[in-house]
Amino acid sequence: MGVVAERELRDLWLGGRGLLLAFAFSLLLSVLTYLAASNEALNFLEQRETVNLVLQVAVGVGGLLALLGAADAISGERERGTLESLLVTPLPRARLVGGKLVAALSLWLGAFVVTVPYVWFLGRNVGAAGETIGVGLVAGTLLAAALAAFGICVSARARSNRVSLSVCLFALLALFAPTQLPAGAQHGWFGELLLRVNPVTAAEHYIGSVIVDQHGWTHDLSWLASPLIAAVVFTAIAVAVVPRVLMLTLLLVLVLAAPAQAAPGVTMSRSHVATKLGDEFAFTSVVTNRGPAPLTGLIAHLDIVSRDPSVYVDPEDWSDERTRYLAPLAPGRSVTVPWKVKAVTSGRLDVYVVVLAGGRPTVGPAIDVRVANRSTIDAGGALQLAIAVPALLGLALVGVRARRPR
Repeated sequence: MGVVAERELRDLWLGGRGLLLAFAFSLLLSVLTYLAASNEALNFLEQRETVNLVLQVAVGVGGLLALLGAADAISGERERGTLESLLVTPLPRARLVGGKLVAALSLWLGAFVVTVPYVWFLGRNVGAAGETIGVGLVAGTLLAAALAAFGICVSARARSNRVSLSVCLFALLALFAPTQLPAGAQHGWFGELLLRVNPVTAAEHYIGSVIVDQHGWTHDLSWLASPLIAAVVFTAIAVAVVPRVLMLTLLLVLVLAAPAQAAPGVTMSRSHVATKLGDEFAFTSVVTNRGPAPLTGLIAHLDIVSRDPSVYVDPEDWSDERTRYLAPLAPGRSVTVPWKVKAVTSGRLDVYVVVLAGGRPTVGPAIDVRVANRSTIDAGGALQLAIAVPALLGLALVGVRARRPR
């Protein structure tokens, strides 16, 4: 899971999408904080109520970001045509789901980090900053975990990214709907039950009871039961059920995606490679049409994985051209595809080629690549050496000039 999470977090944050969402979120909180502190229409609120308002907006929007990130996790891969190549990699499906879930939750954690200075500014004079940050982290994380796990479940079942996002947004609007009910409708046993079973309203009620009503953390702790149960249940479904759905998806692709075309044969020109870090090596893959009908829509894709689960490999660093679109292949004919890669990660790795024929993937045999570390100069002591030698020579020069007779 760590390797997948690292890749997803790298794509999300270093790719700029996460930072863009955090920037937009900070603009929202800046406007809300400024209006709450300076606008007469909002400044009538007691200071703790203002802090509660900002925190509840932050929790709601942060949960929305986690939900949208999870809703795109699998259906987005399917729509971009990268799900099949991702599923054929030698990686447990549960780790794949867990890594994507961690990446979605990072959007909430990023939003919470952005929220901290605004909460501190508004609550510093009434001593509410510390407890606000603590209760927001607890309640918001439970709610975000429940929403992200729900989004993963929907994303795995949805046929398109649009359907996944639409279902998730509709579900979130339905969860927020009870907050718009009149205050009178929220009283009584039925109104309280409706608020308690809804993770969103339960989390917001708990936040308000601690910040505004100044209740102890344990006084209304039962209101967190709904977000906690939702987080546990949906996470269990995401980890236990979604991998089976992904496996079924892969099987359907393999069996039903292209029934009119036989799977092509894929062979590699090399089975073992021993090289050094930074060196380049080349090989070819041969794609053969073994069926009676022409093969069309052929796509050859190069991929690299490490046999060490703690080592992350970015195939884009190894080769600038990893995808080749091949011409139609007549029955019995073959095409040779050349590849050239540069070893940028040491250790033992597998290099393989996946060929898509009408959407149906065929994986070629892996090349066992062993990359040795290139010997480099130890930089330790270089600065001392660079200073010491000229200094000694300078002292020697001074001594010689001092001893020279005048």
